[in-house]
Amino acid sequence: MESVGQGDNCATAVAVAPALGIVGDGPSAGGGASLVCTGGGAVNADWYSFTTGTPGIINNVSSCATGTDTRLSIFNGTGGCGALTCLGLSDDFCGPLGYASSLSNINVPAGTHYIMWDDRWEGTGYTWDFTFTPFACVQPAATVTLIPNCIGGTYDLEVNVTSLGSATSVGLDISVGTDITGIAATGIQTFTGIALGAARTITLVHEQDNTCNVALGSFIDCCFATCADAVVVAAPGAQGATGALYCAAGYNAACVAGPFASKWFVYTPPSNGLMDVYSCGNTDARFSVFDGSLGCGTLTCAFSNDDSQLFPCQTSGLAASMDDLAVTGGTPYYIQWDARWTPASVTWELQFAACTPPTATVTLIENCGGGTYDLQVDVTSLGTSADIDIDVTPGTDILNVNALGIQLISGIPVGTVTNISLIADDPLCNEDLGNFTDCCNGTCANAAAAVVGTNTTGALDCGAGATNGGGLGGVATDARWFLFTPPNTGQISVDNCASGVDSRLMIWDGTGGCGVLVLVSATDDDCGLAAQELNVPVTGGTPYYIEWDDRWSSTGFDWNLSYVSCTPPAATGVATDDCGLGTFTIAVDVTSLGSSTELRSRAT
Repeated sequence: MESVGQGDNCATAVAVAPALGIVGDGPSAGGGASLVCTGGGAVNADWYSFTTGTPGIINNVSSCATGTDTRLSIFNGTGGCGALTCLGLSDDFCGPLGYASSLSNINVPAGTHYIMWDDRWEGTGYTWDFTFTPFACVQPAATVTLIPNCIGGTYDLEVNVTSLGSATSVGLDISVGTDITGIAATGIQTFTGIALGAARTITLVHEQDNTCNVALGSFIDCCFATCADAVVVAAPGAQGATGALYCAAGYNAACVAGPFASKWFVYTPPSNGLMDVYSCGNTDARFSVFDGSLGCGTLTCAFSNDDSQLFPCQTSGLAASMDDLAVTGGTPYYIQWDARWTPASVTWELQFAACTPPTATVTLIENCGGGTYDLQVDVTSLGTSADIDIDVTPGTDILNVNALGIQLISGIPVGTVTNISLIADDPLCNEDLGNFTDCCNGTCANAAAAVVGTNTTGALDCGAGATNGGGLGGVATDARWFLFTPPNTGQISVDNCASGVDSRLMIWDGTGGCGVLVLVSATDDDCGLAAQELNVPVTGGTPYYIEWDDRWSSTGFDWNLSYVSCTPPAATGVATDDCGLGTFTIAVDVTSLGSSTELRSRAT
C-alpha cells in the first residue's frame, strides 16, 4: 500500500500517480468539500490531484477493497480550482458492505484533474486504487457556456469547439436530446430549450478515434438558487414542487450553517397576519425563512425547521413545518429550501391568514383532597374573531365565547392531561394553549395519603418539590410526596423494587410540619436501580413523609409500604453500688411486656 497523505481542499490537493492501495486517513477536517458534483451533504473532504501531459482515460478510481462508506467525485480541473466541472459521482457502488465507490472509463484532456473523497457518510480512513491510460491520438477541445432563461423555464448549452485535435470531424453527444455530428470546423454549437432542473452531460466525440473522446462534464441551470432571483409566490396555497436542489450559488447561512444547494421563493403578505410553510409527502426536507425588509444583502433569520410533521399532507417525520409565524404586511419573506439531506425536489405549501389570534391565560386550581382540579381560562383578547370556542380535550367544549373574562372548566379528575385550544373564525388563527394536568402530591404540603400495600406514583415531572436532602448527591427538581401516620409504634418498610425504575427515596419525620422536616432515612440503588428501606422504626401518631424524586428518572411507578405495629416493654431499674468491692447491682422492675410474650435481659 502507498500512503501519500491528502489535502483538505482543492487548493491543497496532494498529487498522486496511478497506483494500487493508496491510503487515505479519512475526510474529517478542513471544511473543503465541493458541492459541484454532489449538491450537498458533505463538509470535509480528502483531495488528490492528477496531472497528465497527454489526454487519456481514467480506467478506474475505486475504494471497492475497503469497507468504509465512501463517496467519490472526479473533476476536470483544467480551469483551476475555481472552475471545476464534474466528470463523475459515485456512492454505494461496491465493497464488502456495498458502501464503497468506483468510477470507470472517464476521458480527460491534458492538464490537472481532481479526485475528492468526502464525509457524506463517514470520516474514517480507506484505501483506493487508481489506473490511467494515455491516448495515442490528439483530443479535440471545447468549452461549454450555460445560458439560463429562468422565467421562460429553460436553459441553453453553448458549446464552443476550439480545436479538432487529430480528428477530421467531431461530434457532440448529449445525454438526453439530439446529438450534433459531423462538425468539421471550430465554432459554436448550441443545445436549446432544456428544461430547468434537467441535468445534461456532454461528450466531445473524436469521430475517427473514440479513445480520444473528451468528457466536457455535466451541466444544470442554477435558476432560483439565490435570493436575488427567488420565485415569487403569487398567492397562498399549494406551491407545487421546488424542483431538484442542485445549486449552492446563493445559500444563506443566517439560520443554519452551510453551504448547501438550495432553491429560493419569496412571499409578501398583503397585511399583518400569520403564515404557515410546510413540505408535503415524505421527502426529507429542511427550510429557512428570512425577513427581507432590508433586501437580499441583509436577510434576518425568522425561522428554520427540520423534521417536524404538523400538517395532514405530511406522511413522514422527516418533513418540515412552520406554524403561525407572525408576519408584517408589505415585508418580503424569503423561503430557502436546501439539500442538507437530499437534493430531491420538495412539494410544499404556503398559507396566510390576515387575522390576529385570540389570547388567553390558563390557571390551574388544584383540589387534591377532592380528587379533581379546575382550569380557569382567562380570555384576554378575541383577536380578529367575532367569537371563539374553547376546545377542551378530553371534556366538554365551551362554545361561542364573545366577551373577555374567565371561563371555568371544573371537576377534572386528578391525573388527567387536558389540552386547551382557542378556536378562531379562521383556522390558521387557532391558538393551542397547551396541555395541563394537576401536580397533586408534587410538594410536601399536598402529600397524598399512603396506604399499607401498593401505592402508585405518577410521573415525577411537576411541582418542583424535591428537597435533595439525605446527602445522596446530585440535583433533583420534582418529586411525589406521600404521608403515612402509623397508629402505633412499630416499623415500616418502603420499596419500588418490582418496578425496576431508577429511583431515590427519602423518609422524613414531619412532627414539626413541612417546613421543619427531620430526615429519618435516605437511600438509592438498593435493588438494582430501584430503592428499598427496610424496618424503619416509627412512633405511633407521628406523621412520616415519603419522598420519591426525579434525580434519575421522572417515570411513574408502583411502590409498596408495609407496617408492623409493636408496643415496647416498660421497666424501671435501680442500681446499688457495693462500695469498695468493684461491683454494683441493678434491680429491674418490669411494668409491661408491651406486645411481646416474653422478654430477655441484656447487660452491656
